[in-house]
Amino acid sequence: MSKRQHPILIAYLLGKWLKENVIGLVFLIIGMGTFVTYIGVAMLLISIFLAVGKWYTLTYQLEEDGVHIHAGIFTKEKTFIHYEKVQTIRTQTPLLFRLFGFTSVYIETAGGDDKPEVSIQGITEEEAEKITQIMNRTSRSISVEESDIIFSFSKKELVLAAITSGQFAVVLFALLGAYWELSDLIPGEFWNVLVGFVEPFSYSTWIFTALLLLIASWILSIFLFAYKYANFIVKKEEEGVRVFQGLLEKKEFFIRSHRIQSITIKESFVRKALGYCTVSVEVIAKTGKEDEGTKVVFPFIQKNRLEKIFSVCFSDYQYTLDLQGVSKEAKGFYYRSSIIWLTVIPTIITVGVILFIQIYQLLWLVIIFPMLGFFLGKIRAKYAKFEMVERQLVFSNVSFLEFQTIFVTRPHIQMLKYQQNIFQRRKAVSSIGVTITAGAMYSLAHIDKVGRKRILAWFQNNK
Repeated sequence: MSKRQHPILIAYLLGKWLKENVIGLVFLIIGMGTFVTYIGVAMLLISIFLAVGKWYTLTYQLEEDGVHIHAGIFTKEKTFIHYEKVQTIRTQTPLLFRLFGFTSVYIETAGGDDKPEVSIQGITEEEAEKITQIMNRTSRSISVEESDIIFSFSKKELVLAAITSGQFAVVLFALLGAYWELSDLIPGEFWNVLVGFVEPFSYSTWIFTALLLLIASWILSIFLFAYKYANFIVKKEEEGVRVFQGLLEKKEFFIRSHRIQSITIKESFVRKALGYCTVSVEVIAKTGKEDEGTKVVFPFIQKNRLEKIFSVCFSDYQYTLDLQGVSKEAKGFYYRSSIIWLTVIPTIITVGVILFIQIYQLLWLVIIFPMLGFFLGKIRAKYAKFEMVERQLVFSNVSFLEFQTIFVTRPHIQMLKYQQNIFQRRKAVSSIGVTITAGAMYSLAHIDKVGRKRILAWFQNNK
């Protein structure tokens, strides 16, 4: 007997459309009574028609050997998938569905294209459980209940992870971007009043205001991190790991071990001092955009647990931090590049701004940049390391705000190249670029001649 999704799917699809077109709706309200209004109303009516049509035309039927899907408003489609071909069954529960006890089921096979082959949205949790159990009995997928939990957040760890996430800069730029998008909609009279209000402010007031904005961004980033990673669980299955996350909108994704192309360990300066890190993987997949690219598997985990985590979850990789540092000549490049980017350029920009706004009391900021440049250069030179362990290349570096250690195996490296600029050539130093099958690119900057030959010889060895 064919079944249809719950009508709540219509409300969900309309809400999703409104969310994606919120800027257009603002213009629609402002332009009320003009031709823009008629365009907006027409688009809304078309969206309602498509939402109702998608709900009404999609039906599914579970049989002994597979699932039948009938869908299509203008072009009718019939899909049949054998249970034995199913490789991944995942669920996702948006906030609206969760409030009323509904969820969505996504069914994927090895031959998937750019999206899951079957998506059944707006069904009861009991129906989703029934679908999962039927397919697990006859397919190669593994039931979640049969899996072992290998990682989960305690409340204390979740709070600590949120506080040290370092996402406040992202939130700050998002707020500035939102201001930029909406600034044209604010009446000119309001700007005149605002300028007249802030014009008498002293430079100390501006600094205090900037600090308040940073603190507000940091607090908001804490809530956003907690919202995203609450109820975070990692379960080990036969062919990989399954990850669950989300406070109000629950999400789930599955990572197959053989599709992992590289592993990256990231540590901010604060987290490194506390002994915690973030572990993400680069995944290549055919089952949909949500299942490929960079996936965070352990957003906040103690570093002393990684050796066991590698053996359980990433058995094709060997966890090791016994790496070789770069030569003395190469370290000099780390010092020079850090001083240039954190001393020369920021000093020129800062002095220019100070002279423009004529607040000469801020000239003391110029003293900070040389100290930051020297400190970062020393840290980058110390942690620039690499080593080859059998079929695996491991290297570490330091970006502006975090330490990184990257693990990649030889079969997953699609291309390896090296390049020299005129300054590196004088010291026989070069930079090596690594491109993996998933498309991600990594760089080993400033490697001496001996190290470069070792890496190239390792890469050319197919044993």
